[in-house]
Amino acid sequence: MRLIDADEMVLIESEAYMEAQLKVGELTRKVNEVVHMKFLRLIADTPTAEIAPQWIPCKDRYPDEDVVVLAYTVNTDNQRIEIVVAYWNNEEGWWLNFRDENLSDYYLDVTHWMPLPEPPVERKDGERK
Repeated sequence: MRLIDADEMVLIESEAYMEAQLKVGELTRKVNEVVHMKFLRLIADTPTAEIAPQWIPCKDRYPDEDVVVLAYTVNTDNQRIEIVVAYWNNEEGWWLNFRDENLSDYYLDVTHWMPLPEPPVERKDGERK
C-alpha cells in the first residue's frame, strides 16, 4: 500500500491551476488586443456619413452677411420656384451672386436658404468625388 501526501497533491494542483489561470489571462489579453486592433481598423476604413445641408427657413434666421448660399425662391404669385446662388445683405436683402442684382428686382421672395455643399475633392486618379 502506497501513502499519498494530500497536502503535496493540493500544492501541485494549486500551482497547476495558477499556471493555467496565468496562461488563460495572457491568451485573453492577446485576443482582446487583436479584436481591439481589428475594430480600430474597421472604424478607420468605414466611410463617414455626410450630413446633407438642410433648408433653413428665413423666418427662423438669415445667413451671415455676404456669405454665398443656395436660396429657395418663389415669385410673388407663387407660380415659379427657383433655387439660386445668392447672398444676404443686412441693409439691402437678398442678392444674386453672379449678377450682383437684387432679387426683389425679379419679384422673387426667398423663403429658405442653405449653406453651399463642399466642393468636389480631386482624388489621386484624377477623378472627382
